[in-house]
Amino acid sequence: MKKIFLALGIICSSFVVALPTAAAQLKPLQTSSIYQTAHVQLSFEGEEFDLPKKLIYARDELMFPAKSFLDMFDVKSTWNAKTKTFTVIDGEVISTFQVGNKIAYIGGEKIEMDEPPVIINGTLYVEAAALIVSIYCIADWIGPNILDIRNYVESENESQNTEYITADPFDTEVNYN
Repeated sequence: MKKIFLALGIICSSFVVALPTAAAQLKPLQTSSIYQTAHVQLSFEGEEFDLPKKLIYARDELMFPAKSFLDMFDVKSTWNAKTKTFTVIDGEVISTFQVGNKIAYIGGEKIEMDEPPVIINGTLYVEAAALIVSIYCIADWIGPNILDIRNYVESENESQNTEYITADPFDTEVNYN
């Protein structure tokens, strides 16, 4: 019995010694960037398109280069460098996003994003779901790494009852298959 406790003591001691060493080896990974390039194909109502700037993931959230995305849809936007606020103007719908702030306003409604907007190498990235909703569209994953964006049509979405359709354009969830 003493041999078992002695063996367990030696094993536990080696873990105590090994853990700080392992933690030191992992430290560079823990401090590495949370942003990764996203390999996602975009389509609008079934027609594929590319953005001139890359898409990224911030942790698990897909983020779009805001200006590039909006330019594809001819949507007006403004930037206030002093407050680091990005405003999207799509007809009568005005949406605001502020760098570092998870709270956004889309059409006057306050939403909380999972990831705040961020500037990387001079490009503003905004959570894809929120940016899609800001132009009154919805999105569905239609295949592995294929995100289809389409105009929100209220009557169409009320008549269809599937888990793949976002029922409300202000529901910022992007549906995953």
